[in-house]
Amino acid sequence: MCAQAAQTPEHQARGQGTSFDYDAFISYAHHDRPVAAGIQKGLHRIGRRMGQLHALRVFRDATDLTASPDLWGRVTEAMDRARYLIVVLSPHAVASGWVNKEVAHWLARRGPDHLLFVVADGNLTWDENIGRFDPDRSDVALPVLTQPGALAAEPFYVDVSADAPWDHHIPLFREKVTDLAAPIHGKPKYELSSEDLREQRRFHRLRRAAVAGLVLLTILAVVGAAIAIVQRREAVRQRNEAVALALAAASRDAATTNSALALALAAESSHATPAPLWQATDALVNARVAFGQHAALQVREPLIGHTGLVFAVAFSPDGTRLASVGWDKTVRLWDPATGRQVGEPFTGHADGVQDVAFSPDGTRLATAGGDKTVRLWDPTTGKPIGQPLTGHTDAVTTVAFSPDGTRLATASGDKTLRLWDPATGKPVGQPLTGHTDAVQDVVFSPDGTRLATAGGDNIVRLWDPATGTQVGQALTGHTSLVLAVAFSPDGTRLATAGGDKTVRLWDPATGRPVGQPLTGHTDAVSAVAFSPDGTRLATASWDASVRMWDPATGIPVAEPLTGHTNVVWDVAFSPDGTRLATASGDATVRLWDPATGKPIGQPLTGHTDAVSAVAFSPDGTRLATASNDATVRLWDPATGKPIGQPLTGHTDAVSAVAFSPDG
Repeated sequence: MCAQAAQTPEHQARGQGTSFDYDAFISYAHHDRPVAAGIQKGLHRIGRRMGQLHALRVFRDATDLTASPDLWGRVTEAMDRARYLIVVLSPHAVASGWVNKEVAHWLARRGPDHLLFVVADGNLTWDENIGRFDPDRSDVALPVLTQPGALAAEPFYVDVSADAPWDHHIPLFREKVTDLAAPIHGKPKYELSSEDLREQRRFHRLRRAAVAGLVLLTILAVVGAAIAIVQRREAVRQRNEAVALALAAASRDAATTNSALALALAAESSHATPAPLWQATDALVNARVAFGQHAALQVREPLIGHTGLVFAVAFSPDGTRLASVGWDKTVRLWDPATGRQVGEPFTGHADGVQDVAFSPDGTRLATAGGDKTVRLWDPTTGKPIGQPLTGHTDAVTTVAFSPDGTRLATASGDKTLRLWDPATGKPVGQPLTGHTDAVQDVVFSPDGTRLATAGGDNIVRLWDPATGTQVGQALTGHTSLVLAVAFSPDGTRLATAGGDKTVRLWDPATGRPVGQPLTGHTDAVSAVAFSPDGTRLATASWDASVRMWDPATGIPVAEPLTGHTNVVWDVAFSPDGTRLATASGDATVRLWDPATGKPIGQPLTGHTDAVSAVAFSPDGTRLATASNDATVRLWDPATGKPIGQPLTGHTDAVSAVAFSPDG
């Protein structure tokens, strides 16, 4: 196969003096409609930036063609307004004749440039000697493509015949659609894949913020309802007390004149207040102390605080404060126990605030801004500490404190990381440069003496956060994007996973690989997790399996954990290490015994779409799952049974879930 040289849309439009309405036109037989629909959806989604409806404008008759007596005229008009022609080849396409007619028109008007093929079924063989598709060995070559000289060279094509149901969420099919999208975008495939991954992670951060917002909303609603009930009961009690006191007074007044009436009034007084008048309930006292007289009204104020999207939230280490940041350029603090906003909003950023983090001791708050700055705040007073931290040349997307709070790491779209002294706000050393593509993941070691970064350039790098210098050479070996990185609990091992289907173990003290790559997965490895005691490493893959490894030896433990029928997106150990939970695109969650590798009970079913994330509560008594069916579900991991009804409210896929530190 060979790929045509691609030009940017702007260059083509200028060169031909044409303004194209479509980036691509899909030609196909109606029997191949599922394939064409999957390709169209994939081209719409891959590389789409936030705020865009579609990444590419793609014409397909089922979605774009209106009824007309001159059907062929409408089809050729649409083809002439497209930059690329994508042809779905199959025995049905050959038999229809219509697809052959469309390709013949394209070759006559535009030549073989910008012609891409997708094999939906059958065989396609190029004969280099005669410069055409061999009609004897190609049962899906259109008649026009078997004519000598029709094509100058073998055209670019992808084979999706084994990829039913042609869903762009499935990684292998998505990768093939990316092959088609790259020349249309005018970019190398790796660059488009990196941009697409960054945009997906950006959406994930938004969805994580939505999950946190839903949790906060639920807490506030419950608190508000509880306060309303308490206040109503208090009002009823006070009314009854007033009635009882009035009856008691009337009884005393009647005692000397009408003893029967006095006795009746006294009885009614006791019925009006079963408890002694001086007895107050603990619940009422506690409610008054915690929330104040008008808490029921104030508890709803946070819901109308931010005036734009809330992008990130973070709890303080002691759990007494919740910080939120948003596109309205503000930082806000809340009391999670009452739902009240604490103080005035923190203002200063000139663009949306994208991330927020508390220092480990809770005395500093760091925020990352789209204005390319990082700011430090005193969460007690709400006042900025020092001047903004400047230096990044693109939006700052992530901030993270080291475990001891002496360093702040920031990552940006400018492909660099920077280290700062949060006590002074001054940069520590020079920017951490070396990655030639976006940094995909950043993690501090448990003791804070190392910083590991994973890049879209297939590289892992180790840094000394005390000096900001790189430690040793880059960790090379992965041949594709490094998607995940994790330190072992004792910090003596670093695990990395990538699109090259391998897991690698490293000694972070030396930067050297430990043993051979852990191979066995047959597709990209999407997640890695160490057990709490560090004796096991679990890996999740797009090949629908989970594997357990002994990180001390790199040897697999037992057979692969199989049962899922689709991509495994996430893996998590319970806090005590006795359970392993996995989330899959097959819409199920499974529990496993990591000591034996055997499943525990039946699959947890109920979601109606892919399950994208799993998380155990801190005490291990609850398991939360998030799904593309727009719901969150809670389970009892000891029994595998659901707890309560699904948590609904989201109107799109839920991609992440997390418990608060106190559960």
